[in-house]
Amino acid sequence: MSDYSLSYSFNTTTPPREEPLYALDECEELALPQGQVVLLNKHNGAQLTVTRDVSIALQFCSDFRSLEDHARHLVAKMPELGGNVADVTRVLASIRDAGLMCSADAICAPLEAQSQSSELAPSRVFILTCDRPQAVERLLHSMNDHSDLTQHEGLYLIDNSREPHNADQNRQLLADLSSRLAIETNYVGRDEQESLLQQLEAAVPESRDSLRFLLDSQQWRSQPSYGLSRNWCLLLSAGKRCLMLDDDILCEGHKAPLASAGLAFSEGAREAAFFSDTQLQEQLASPVQDPLVQHLGALGGTIQGAASALANRSIMGSDLTGYSIASARRLAANSRVLSTESSTLGDHGSANNFWMLQLEGDSLQRLAQSGDSALGSRKGWVGCSRPTFAPRPVISQLTGLDNSALLPPYFPAFRGEDILFGWMLSYLHPHSVALQLDCSVPHLPLEERDTALSPRPPGGPLGLLTRYLEQTSKTAGGDIQTRLLKLSLSFQALAEVEPEALIAAYRSLSAAALGDIISILSEQLQAVGSQAGSLGERLEAARTEAFQGLQALTPPQALENDSERQELRRWAQGFAGALQHWPRIRGAAQSLLTNHDH
Repeated sequence: MSDYSLSYSFNTTTPPREEPLYALDECEELALPQGQVVLLNKHNGAQLTVTRDVSIALQFCSDFRSLEDHARHLVAKMPELGGNVADVTRVLASIRDAGLMCSADAICAPLEAQSQSSELAPSRVFILTCDRPQAVERLLHSMNDHSDLTQHEGLYLIDNSREPHNADQNRQLLADLSSRLAIETNYVGRDEQESLLQQLEAAVPESRDSLRFLLDSQQWRSQPSYGLSRNWCLLLSAGKRCLMLDDDILCEGHKAPLASAGLAFSEGAREAAFFSDTQLQEQLASPVQDPLVQHLGALGGTIQGAASALANRSIMGSDLTGYSIASARRLAANSRVLSTESSTLGDHGSANNFWMLQLEGDSLQRLAQSGDSALGSRKGWVGCSRPTFAPRPVISQLTGLDNSALLPPYFPAFRGEDILFGWMLSYLHPHSVALQLDCSVPHLPLEERDTALSPRPPGGPLGLLTRYLEQTSKTAGGDIQTRLLKLSLSFQALAEVEPEALIAAYRSLSAAALGDIISILSEQLQAVGSQAGSLGERLEAARTEAFQGLQALTPPQALENDSERQELRRWAQGFAGALQHWPRIRGAAQSLLTNHDH
């Protein structure tokens, strides 16, 4: 899994207030002489002339809050407002009355039009592993004890073990337990993958290069290939719903330790709590649900159908507290839940502990109270205290995907594959949502993991690539085939960028990522204030390290060396071609599966 620390702005959602919620609607800005600005609402045509200072202040009003909460937020951000909440509230009311603000209730009203979901696709379950037979055995026993596997069409073990004895052990484990699991089991190791690859090549010979790029482990021997394993999951579940499990979890669903009622919307923020060894064991001893059932209850259905299943009610305006207008405007009656994610109990799964320093709200206060015992540990809980909708998936050790829709492939190698996939999914399906479940699965790695607090741009090279695509790719339009072609062309354009421009883009993106880190850490220092203690020292040290990294920013050798730069171009071109061939490859896989089933 990848490190996605910038998206981990973990915070506790403020309990919904009774006042109506508003956000500044999406507006065009037209500059006028003498410091005047015309704001033109893109959705209803309303317009208003304001001063430049007002237009700048309104940029802080893009999330849904009550008018009074907007005013409090503005006076905290802008000392020049003199702390006058009442006056700022009156100005915001006049802007609302001019038609430039959108109410949360107006967003929710159209969602009622399609509360019932159509029939959902059947599901298949996948375990992803690499050289960890002990973890596989533990997970399989956990699935046998806690999951009703009869609800799924099949269980697949996707094994990319590099050591032959580990692969042999995994194969035997699955064979020994298959009769007890009450489900058809399928071992998909390297030999099986090669056999399937050859069958796909025979079915779509024109796609051979793309097949090898996406699925051939020999092409990525020296690189972590998390995305390659996930691509096998996508092809072996084409037309169905797909549940992907990391091998080092337990298939147990535990109630969130900070559980709260209702629903929420978030840009990817989650909450966190920290445990001692004894407290973690107490959490693991809590009553267990079947986590796979929790995913299937909403995966593939409409957003309103999911709300009915999870909370027995419709989505309300108060659920959108803190949600951005840009994400809210993408919601529609036919918005589907194309991905689901579990919360995590135990090890958080990030590359190191730096994400802890970016916590907010109650989570940050819990970290301050826990002090060094939390900062030097990886034991706790990360997730959502109630079911939470988000514009795209973030990171999870148990992920559900509705693969009856045309989903993109994963980039086959490097860390950050889940970040890039999430962005591509939302690009191809702009009205879709991800659902972050309050059901937590234990993540208990067998090996020791890093507890360092060193700041780093999130997601490695694919994290930076996602930032690049966000900045350079035009808004998705047309049907999904058109959007997929645009996505392919974005990667092809990247392959054709001149070396100097590529180095400049790297510097700009890395500087922006480090700048975000510095800003967040500065806000954290202000938030913890006098309670900072050792946490304050860690925050200050991380901020200093980020400053030093920003000042000493140099491109990686891969961008300076011509032969390695050509390799980067080859990868971009390879993925561009794979995106164009993906529907054909997916269709061929679906035909093979159908013939196999019959």
